[in-house]
Amino acid sequence: MGATSSSTESACLDPSEDVPLQYGHTVPVEEASANATFSHINDSAVRVSYSGLGSEQSNFGPDLPTWLFELGVRVMSTNGFTVEEFERGASLIWNESVAEPSVTFTTATSGELRGVDRTGAVIESEWAFIPLPPHSHSINATIDERTAGFVGDQVLLFGEYSMYERSVGCQSIKLYIPESTDPAEPPNEIADSLEQTPLFNRMKEVESPVLRPSSCYIRHTLG
Repeated sequence: MGATSSSTESACLDPSEDVPLQYGHTVPVEEASANATFSHINDSAVRVSYSGLGSEQSNFGPDLPTWLFELGVRVMSTNGFTVEEFERGASLIWNESVAEPSVTFTTATSGELRGVDRTGAVIESEWAFIPLPPHSHSINATIDERTAGFVGDQVLLFGEYSMYERSVGCQSIKLYIPESTDPAEPPNEIADSLEQTPLFNRMKEVESPVLRPSSCYIRHTLG
């Protein structure tokens, strides 16, 4: 029994090891080159403000690869950044004109394509969900203290939410469900599906507010 338990624990992996390099992710504050504070400023925009930048981060900024564009994320405005385009997207480079630069994001969602089911990102008056953009340097992402929400490894959820949690051996599933949505499936059924995936079986913990950038865990309808 003891040998079996030890073998099971050694098979559980940290989910951060599965984050592709081209995707954004947050790190602990002591490991970050900059602080990134996200705010849900209105019913169509989310703003990120950066602090803690110095001369060693002269080329700091978020990348805007094509996969982020395809998920529906758009840049509405910037403050303190210069745009540099490349073959598969663009980068925003801090030009040092301001000490604490910022970027305001919106989503290109309308009509039948509205909502995370079809695009992978959504901003509404009561809630918002966007993937965390990749950055040239490591960041510690937080949500403004005046805003309810949750920061995942790769995603940001704004608004009030409830959480469903299930432990299976050394693994854990946590579903963060926006209170302003109407899930098409109950959380326990979603957890049942996740529990059967090869990805879950390789991880120590799956922690996802609604979806990863490539797959939807909770379908919903928007009013």
